[in-house]
Amino acid sequence: MQTWDRAFLNKAIVLYEEAMALYPSGDPDRPQVILKLAGALQVRHLLFHDMEPLERSLSLHRSALDDVSDEDRATYVCELAEAYHLKLRYTRRKEDVEVAVTLGKQALNERYKQYYELPSAEQALKHLEVALELCLPHDTKRLDCLDALGQALAARCEHSNSSDDLESGINLLREASKSARSLTQIVAPIPRA
Repeated sequence: MQTWDRAFLNKAIVLYEEAMALYPSGDPDRPQVILKLAGALQVRHLLFHDMEPLERSLSLHRSALDDVSDEDRATYVCELAEAYHLKLRYTRRKEDVEVAVTLGKQALNERYKQYYELPSAEQALKHLEVALELCLPHDTKRLDCLDALGQALAARCEHSNSSDDLESGINLLREASKSARSLTQIVAPIPRA
């Protein structure tokens, strides 16, 4: 088991902040430095259960997207989704689930627009699966998660020719359709006699 020295971690954060100041906005190396600082802040959050470093990490991840190249964008969107996944573990807020789902979809779309690259696509699928697990059975966001994951598996099937992906994708889309029908029955007005 590795233990962390608070002073060492604080020094690393200071050094990453100094390094970030050396790279102006628009510099192609700036996003990588931002990513390292954001990661160190996430470690601080994990070790000391302080939400402020995590919120700052999320802000940094979003700012890195301003300077990242199109070819690296999907990777950075996945990193932001991963930071939201970490936040979800503590907050379980519906808004955070929505952001995580949206980022998972965005990462998949970015990756498939360029070319199919399995590691990023797999990471995005993992985030969609986690978002689905966090949704309650009758939560309307569950429908979005089922739909996004079903479509993502179907899209992956186009590249991998995996019948398992196709079958899983179809099953998730069927579940989404069934859930949508049951939700409309729940919220449908009761006819008056």
